[in-house]
Amino acid sequence: MAPRTVWARPPKPNGSLDGSVTTPCCALPSSPRYLQTFETAGQAGSREALGSEIIRTAVAAELPTFEIIMGRLIRMQALCGLDDGTAASSEADLIDALAWSRHRPLASVFTAWFRWTFLAGAPPPAGTEMPGFRTGLKELAELTSAVRTATELPDGQFGPYERWARPLLLARKGRQTDATAALDTIPHPPHDLMLEVSWFLTGLAAIDLGNQNAARRSYAALLPAASERAGGSGAVDLGPIAPLLDELYRVCAFDDRD
Repeated sequence: MAPRTVWARPPKPNGSLDGSVTTPCCALPSSPRYLQTFETAGQAGSREALGSEIIRTAVAAELPTFEIIMGRLIRMQALCGLDDGTAASSEADLIDALAWSRHRPLASVFTAWFRWTFLAGAPPPAGTEMPGFRTGLKELAELTSAVRTATELPDGQFGPYERWARPLLLARKGRQTDATAALDTIPHPPHDLMLEVSWFLTGLAAIDLGNQNAARRSYAALLPAASERAGGSGAVDLGPIAPLLDELYRVCAFDDRD
């Protein structure tokens, strides 16, 4: 299965994405410290703080541009989850300036997707040089956009996001039996930048189908992210999570919210 995450390390000067650099914050995308911020939903604030720390340390120590761009990318994505579009846009501008001056053009793929999704900018490049952009991301972005605008949901090849997109699509097509079967077997999504989006889509399908079990799973998973929006990847966005939690709560039919 293709990788789900839309994180990819900023390229080395030759364009390669394979290089590894040790940062003083131990915050490479594969490091335990970064991965810990995906143990549960709702940790965009932790990633924003981590990105800020990388930036401060890298600038103070005059470390390579790699670390500075990485810190800004982490922070831009996190700010999307925190619903701070103004600050995320500022980070995107800084990333683009660094990408241009230091010959790291692939870093601007992330900012192009951010502007397309959050600022109604021009369509972004495919970004096929990076695994997380190759399969299903454009289809997922179009699906989430349709959810936000309450328009007809487009179908497509969702790649690694298929399991979480399909139940809602089936439900909206009136295929209740198939949708319920897909929802009842839906797995816990990977702990990555699409965690909130995956649970949000699951929750929407649960609401459409009145599926209490799936609603309770989604509610429990998303409750820590009640103050955030399902947009922490910086590439796709489903909007604020709190209103969905209110709808899920009604489907859950809890006796007591606590």
